[in-house]
Amino acid sequence: MIRMMNYDEIHIIEFMIDDFLSCYYDDKNKRSQLKDSLSNNVKSQKFSLLGGFNDDTPFCFGTIDSSGATVTMLYSIEGMWEQCFFEMVDYLKKQKTFVRILGSFIPEDVHELIINNGFRRFERVRMEISYDSFRSLNQVVLPDGYSMITYDPHTKEKIASLMLESYKGTSTSMIFPDYYDSLEGCDKCILSWGPTVRIYILVADKTLVGVCAISPNGNKLYVSNLSLIPAYHGKGLGKTLLILSLLEAAKGSDQVSIVNLDASIDDKAFNLYKKLGFITDRYISYFVWKKE
Repeated sequence: MIRMMNYDEIHIIEFMIDDFLSCYYDDKNKRSQLKDSLSNNVKSQKFSLLGGFNDDTPFCFGTIDSSGATVTMLYSIEGMWEQCFFEMVDYLKKQKTFVRILGSFIPEDVHELIINNGFRRFERVRMEISYDSFRSLNQVVLPDGYSMITYDPHTKEKIASLMLESYKGTSTSMIFPDYYDSLEGCDKCILSWGPTVRIYILVADKTLVGVCAISPNGNKLYVSNLSLIPAYHGKGLGKTLLILSLLEAAKGSDQVSIVNLDASIDDKAFNLYKKLGFITDRYISYFVWKKE
C-alpha cells in the first residue's frame, strides 16, 4: 500500500533514506547535509513524501516535488523494486494526467522496467561555458527591422503565446507539459521565473517573436528560457537573442564567470548551444507518462 507520509513519520523510513544516500554519496558529511535538506523540504512542503508498506513494514519511499507531478527520488529495498514501481505509479496515475520521473536517483536496471510500463525516456543535459569564452562571441548585431525590449507585465500573454508556439512538438514540451503544452502552463512558467530574472524580448515589426530569460546566481548566469517562433528559425536570431541578452544581463557585474543552462538533446536549441561552445556538464534522464 502506498500512502502519503507527514514530517513526523520520517523516522519510520530513516533506514531506507540512509541506504539511499549511501548508494550515491561516499562523503558522510554530504549524506548528513542531504538528509537534513530532505527533512526540511518535507517539513516546508516543498516535497511530498510517499511511503510503501506491506502491512506496517515499509519497503519503499518516493519524494514528489511541489507541482505534484515529478518523482524526484524513488527507492526500494532489494527485491521489491517491481512492487514499489507499480504501486507508486498506480497511486500517482489515479490523481494526475501525467507523471514525470527524474532518473538521476534510480538504478539503471530499473529504467527498463519504467520504459516497459508506458513511460517514454527523454535526455536533457546541463551545459556551461565560461563567461570569458562567451563574451568573445559578442560580434552580433540585430538585423534591420528588429529590436530588443525588456519585460513589461502587459506583454505576458503575448510572451506565453510565442512560447507555446515555439515549444510545440518539442521534447521539452513533452517532458514539461505543465509548463510548455498550454497557454496556462506557459503563463505559469513566466510567473515561476521570479522577480530577479531578467527577461529580454525580440521584436520584429512590432511583433513579439522571441524571448530570453536570464537568472543571475552569484558568479553564474543561468539561461532559464530561450524561445523563438519557428517562422523565424534559420536566420541566426536565436543566437543573436541569446548573446545580446547575456551580455546585457552581465552589465555592471565583474563577478560573472560561468553561463549555464539545461537543454533537451532532441531540440534544435541543443545544437545551437554546442556551436556556441557550451559543453555538457552532465546528463539528466526523465521518464514521462501522459494520460491519453
